Amino acid sequence: MTKSFGQKIEKNEVKLSKGMDIYQWIPGTKTGTKIHNSIVEDLMNDPNFNAEEFGKRTMDQLGFEKIGTESIIGKPCEIYSGMGTKIWIWNGIALKTDVKVLGQKTTWTATSVKVNENVPSSKFEVPSDIKFEDMGNLDPVEMMNKSMEQQDEEANNQTDSVKSKSEEDVPVKSLKDLKGFLKKIKTE
Repeated sequence: MTKSFGQKIEKNEVKLSKGMDIYQWIPGTKTGTKIHNSIVEDLMNDPNFNAEEFGKRTMDQLGFEKIGTESIIGKPCEIYSGMGTKIWIWNGIALKTDVKVLGQKTTWTATSVKVNENVPSSKFEVPSDIKFEDMGNLDPVEMMNKSMEQQDEEANNQTDSVKSKSEEDVPVKSLKDLKGFLKKIKTE
């Protein structure tokens, strides 16, 4: 359930991770999206990677602090606050998130959590009757470069005098350049 601008919105949406690809669709529709998660792929290929420790260090680096505890749907959660956001975490799972942006608060709350359930294997199959639009890669550098290319394209369309940035103008050119931040978090 999402609560934003005073409105409650309940959405029945499926997000399925298969390998390093994330598929998303709304049941009953014939279209969805697919995105490759290269960030997690790189981290999982690192033999020294510890997901729990990485999560804690990332929260610290982003300025989040533990501010208390509270139960959400009967689960004892630790509450973290930072960057205009509060997150209620139980066993590494965010059960509630409050985000405040431009004075507007949006809340996501889990309505149920089931652990160690017998789930039919068919629930983990990508439906063959849904057409998935390939959204590319979660690589933030690729996303940033695409965004910059789109902005350049729009600027070129508005005025012919604006030239697109060369690759040398892009401060981060690859995921390898971004790994410095991730390594800093891992080693601190």
